[in-house]
Amino acid sequence: MEIKTHHFAQDLTVYCKKAESFPMGVKAAFQYMHSLVEFDPDRMQLGLSKILPDGGMDYWAGSQELREGEFQRHNLETLTVPAGDYQYVSVKGYMENIPSIGEAFTYLLKHVHHKEHPLGIEWYVSMEEVWCMLRLA
Repeated sequence: MEIKTHHFAQDLTVYCKKAESFPMGVKAAFQYMHSLVEFDPDRMQLGLSKILPDGGMDYWAGSQELREGEFQRHNLETLTVPAGDYQYVSVKGYMENIPSIGEAFTYLLKHVHHKEHPLGIEWYVSMEEVWCMLRLA
């Protein structure tokens, strides 16, 4: 797997729906987010994950606001993706091989000098490609 670097110049506020469980609740969380606003290729669609001390995982389906206030009435949780450098692995054809996303994060965790207790970021750059990202320490 080839590891690349992406720089976020500023903090990114992400409006999120927390999955009731991982991995079973992930699809429902994304479906909820997609029901709130129409598809726009300019909108960042993200999956955010945090490994818990017990080995479980918290997971959020998230979207970037394109027009200020468009998510406010939905009472969503917000998470911040901090500005900085992130290393990522591009996964193409992820819909045909969902486990490839987990494999990419396992690879990154072993090969990237990341923040302790990192926030895993899945940036769905298209319907065919997702970037699996970890922030550099």
